Amino acid sequence: MLASIRRRCPWLPAALLLGAALAVIPAALAGVPSPAMPYKAKAAKIKNADWVAQWWQWAYGVPEVVSPLYEETGADGAVGQRGPVWFLCGAYNKTGTVSRTVTVPEGVYLFFPIFAAQLDNADPGFAPLTLAELLQSMDDYVAGIDVTSLSCTVDGVAITDLAKRRVPSSVFSYVAVPGSTPNLGYNALPNDVVYPAVSDGYWVMLKPLPLGNHTIAWGGTREVGTPNESTQSVNYVVRVVAPAN
Repeated sequence: MLASIRRRCPWLPAALLLGAALAVIPAALAGVPSPAMPYKAKAAKIKNADWVAQWWQWAYGVPEVVSPLYEETGADGAVGQRGPVWFLCGAYNKTGTVSRTVTVPEGVYLFFPIFAAQLDNADPGFAPLTLAELLQSMDDYVAGIDVTSLSCTVDGVAITDLAKRRVPSSVFSYVAVPGSTPNLGYNALPNDVVYPAVSDGYWVMLKPLPLGNHTIAWGGTREVGTPNESTQSVNYVVRVVAPAN
């Protein structure tokens, strides 16, 4: 089933080249407040485990032709976004590298996975797993992440507590929207409600950024030194604009 996890998941990490990351002065040393919410804090009074579930519902909630997962410039970054938290995503491609430019309204939090995966029983080609088995498979997946490789910077300021930011999701459901990844990639019937679904990995919730342009970069490596090694490097330019009247 780990192979199915690999296929189902947009390895959602993103990182600076590690050599460049080493040159960043940690926020704590520079006296600069971290741009991230404390790892146990709630954004908009919702815990991160539930935001993880909503992230996947967002990611799977649109057809692939307009999916922010597959579009690599950021042109579709606003698709499906709403409310006080907007979502960023990693590279769903063979290289594990992507650079996007997106525009977001002032005042929203930004939530994204440094490295994460998701699993369910949507694909009828696999024998269904119990919830306990799904959770164990996710735990096995996370065990392969090299925590020391994880990196994230916002406007050059490093987030230094990534090892503490593991967030297992709440158990959730999602709809296999026609043309979406679950429908096309996992053979789920159109408009099927898939339950249970689970996710696990490392996530960051950013505080609302001020007006203007900002750079966000993140990444990491999983299963180092094995044939299944995967590395991601994700870079965003985020343009924060005043909400339209």
